[in-house]
Amino acid sequence: MKVTNIPRLMLRCFAQKDGAQWVAVCVDLNLAAQADTCAEAKKRLDAQIIHVCRHPMPPYLNGRGCRVFPSRGLVRWVFVVKLG
Repeated sequence: MKVTNIPRLMLRCFAQKDGAQWVAVCVDLNLAAQADTCAEAKKRLDAQIIHVCRHPMPPYLNGRGCRVFPSRGLVRWVFVVKLG
């Protein structure tokens, strides 16, 4: 999939194995995808991120409808990415 007209973003994302599945999470956009392999989970998460960037929430909603990323997810990101 060729991506055009989307500015570069620095998003906090990670992937980890959860049982038999891989889960890829984007902390900043509160998105997650799962698959049998890490590569497929990342590919699915990338597709979600592209969709959100191409179809942002309409301004008239003023943030109503945005889901806040749970703090426990941010703590997981810190442990997975920062602390290894």
